[in-house]
Amino acid sequence: MLLGEVELGKRFTGMDEKIQKERLQSAQDNELEFVEEPQAKQQEQVKVASEKKSVRELFEGEDTITNRILHWKYSKAQVAELKEAIAAKMPKANILEYFYPETSVEQMTEIRETFIVLQNR
Repeated sequence: MLLGEVELGKRFTGMDEKIQKERLQSAQDNELEFVEEPQAKQQEQVKVASEKKSVRELFEGEDTITNRILHWKYSKAQVAELKEAIAAKMPKANILEYFYPETSVEQMTEIRETFIVLQNR
């Protein structure tokens, strides 16, 4: 009977160790997942920032709307949105803040409409 109790105790100890190892492994897996996501996002942000920087440094000289249109690649819709912003008498400085090839037409429209709403107050 004594031998049976010792063996039974070892089995329970082995089961407890196994459960604890599984819990530890699960916690470590969660930590790794949590750490990897911000790193991936940070790497993506660095990549996007370097792409923007390389696009923005394509020409030398004064940063004007005309130079941007001549040297950067804009879609026809983006140029049309620029013309609407100019027609709405948006200041050049405001236009230059958002007028980049990577800015979508929807974002440009939203910025212009926000300017018009604020102007009419």
